Amino acid sequence: MALQNTDGFDNDTPLDEFDRAVLGVIISEYLAGNRYTTVKIIFRALIGKVADRGAIILKNQQGAIISSVLKLIGTIIDFSGVADSLCEMHYRDIDGNCLKFGAEALLSAGIVVTKINDQVMNGVIYFKDNSPLFDIADVKNQVIRYPHALLDVPNLNNTTQIISIKKYVLRRICEIKLHKQLAHTITFDDVFLKCRLSNCSRSVKKDARNAVLKLFHHLSDQSFIKSFEPVIQRQKFISVKFLF
Repeated sequence: MALQNTDGFDNDTPLDEFDRAVLGVIISEYLAGNRYTTVKIIFRALIGKVADRGAIILKNQQGAIISSVLKLIGTIIDFSGVADSLCEMHYRDIDGNCLKFGAEALLSAGIVVTKINDQVMNGVIYFKDNSPLFDIADVKNQVIRYPHALLDVPNLNNTTQIISIKKYVLRRICEIKLHKQLAHTITFDDVFLKCRLSNCSRSVKKDARNAVLKLFHHLSDQSFIKSFEPVIQRQKFISVKFLF
């Protein structure tokens, strides 16, 4: 897949787990039948407080979401090779046809300032089409679904980094649950790598580990997992083992 940024978008930073989290929420909104959403709605879903209209979004959190949406809209990927491969492997849509893709935006949407119910809304995202990433995952039966409430971990400051960690770890747990042959283990080195924390300071990694452990406590309290146990070797946290 060839990737490029379209003209008019100056955010050329690489896509990361936060962008993936934002895209996942927007796809969920689209699949729910909504044709527009707002930054506040996306934020509430990211932190697991979907029904909490009083959840306060800070300026930096709002800016991070808008920046991510613009990056997703401005990122073009050539999916033609993927479509050909899926066809050769006999993946078909519901009508039995091969999927057809070309060079497409990761997110087919726009951002406007508009009025909804007589209230001026800044940062309204309107959808033009679903993301090709969902169509590809759907035809391969690789869509991960879970309640947003599982992300509502108590006593965590929902920075973009913490949101990325929670979303990545929860997605990995769901993948392990879906594919029973995978080891029931999350390693901290993998979390650091995927969330781009490998070269961060010890204090940043410590905060990340604490966030992972708090997430596991929350998932256990919500009966999403049965139990978990941190693995420590030579006084160093290595991984977390868990049971469903």
